[in-house]
Amino acid sequence: MRPGLRFSRSHDAGFTLVELLVTVALMFILGGLGLFALQSYTRAQEHQGTADELVSTLRTVAERALSEGRTYCVSLDAAADAWTVWQARCSTSGGTPVEGGRDAQGNVQLNSPSFTLDAATQPCPQAGSCVYFLPRGTGTPGSVQVVRDGAAIAVSVEGLTSRVSRS
Repeated sequence: MRPGLRFSRSHDAGFTLVELLVTVALMFILGGLGLFALQSYTRAQEHQGTADELVSTLRTVAERALSEGRTYCVSLDAAADAWTVWQARCSTSGGTPVEGGRDAQGNVQLNSPSFTLDAATQPCPQAGSCVYFLPRGTGTPGSVQVVRDGAAIAVSVEGLTSRVSRS
């Protein structure tokens, strides 16, 4: 030890109990704010994910109808917030389910399906809630709303080209 250097207990480097409590309280507050932001982000991603999945399903079915030369139908069940892909017709009388019911994610709903059908050739269990894709490359025109907490994403199908879009 060098002469002139003395250690004193009155200058110890440490934290007081009050400083620690304030730091812990700030950490809890910031963590809580982060948790609320994460929940909001998760709900928004469920909304986007459901809309993307529906668009993807409709586009895949349209391509499949064209490439295989068969009629396909996607039945949208707004009550269950789900959809099912059928070959030929959207019913068990004359149709075959190809892909089971896909559900909307989280608290997301399918609202107001409004597809223009020819009732004689395109049967549908719920009026306006079926999208037919024909082998010649056309589809049933209309739209459906993917809704969460008042925010809506519209998924539309053009009849002449069977183009699927969202807005």
